[in-house]
Amino acid sequence: MNVNQKGRIYNPEDLNWNELSVIGIDREEMETTGILEELLHGKQAGPVHLHLMLYGIFVEMDATLRILEVDGKPIVDIIGLKADDSLEEYE
Repeated sequence: MNVNQKGRIYNPEDLNWNELSVIGIDREEMETTGILEELLHGKQAGPVHLHLMLYGIFVEMDATLRILEVDGKPIVDIIGLKADDSLEEYE
C-alpha cells in the first residue's frame, strides 16, 4: 500500500468518476462534505444519504462508503445500513 505526500492511499483520479456520476455519486459533493478525503485516506466514510440510479431503478438509502480494490482498480464500495442500525456507531 503506497501512501502519497498528503497521506492518501488513493488519488481522486484513481476513481472512475464517469461511472460514479451515472449512478448519482457526485465528486464535488463528496469533496465539499469531506467524504472524498476520508475515502482517499483508506477510511470508511459516512453515514451518508444516497440517491442512486441503478439500471433504471431509483434507490434511496443510508450507507457508509469505502474504497476497495478489485482487479487492482479502486472502486467505491457502498455498505447499506439496515433500518435498525444506530447511526451513532458509524460516526
